Amino acid sequence: MDFIPIWEVLSPDECLPLVIGARDSSNGGRIGGMPPRGVRPPEVLAATHYFATVAISRRPALELSLFTSLDPWGSSEVEGHGVLYDERSKLVQFVIHAPSPRLSRSSLRAAFSGHALKTLAKRDDPPFEVAARTSHKIGGFPYFYDQRFTERWQAVIAKGFLPALQFTFPSGNDPGLPSGNFPFFNSMLNIFSKRTPRGLAFRYMFA
Repeated sequence: MDFIPIWEVLSPDECLPLVIGARDSSNGGRIGGMPPRGVRPPEVLAATHYFATVAISRRPALELSLFTSLDPWGSSEVEGHGVLYDERSKLVQFVIHAPSPRLSRSSLRAAFSGHALKTLAKRDDPPFEVAARTSHKIGGFPYFYDQRFTERWQAVIAKGFLPALQFTFPSGNDPGLPSGNFPFFNSMLNIFSKRTPRGLAFRYMFA
């Protein structure tokens, strides 16, 4: 599938901030709640649940949905803190698909309430500008609460991967605060991507 992901259009020092909306949305960016219709991860484990959907291409229109297989109390993630994962790990699974509305019922529903995930206007996101980079975002400068792992993500960048998505635990910066069990607590999830002949490859870290 030939397309340019949104984060590849951004310069290295700018991002598209994301915020969790107060209300749910059946279409477009969304987080928690029900997964999109017809979208399932490659492997469904006992702990696999839907996480979020973001638009990643405008022409053609494509979305990326994330599914996690994490302990809702965070123990799975804590054990892998600072580990660089690829698609062989099922802690996070990635599905690229055409735009699709939420299902009304699914065994893969998230363990926390559904909300719109809104994309804000592009803004600068240079290194060390903490106020900009610690939120959810597309592209930009990858930030981790634990700076001991800086060399690990820099090694990923050196291999041609780009910062794609960043998610953190919901905060006062989000108009909506989900109820239920968010899949990772007090941690940052950073996702990197690289175009290959087989499509997008992903790497990710919790730290």
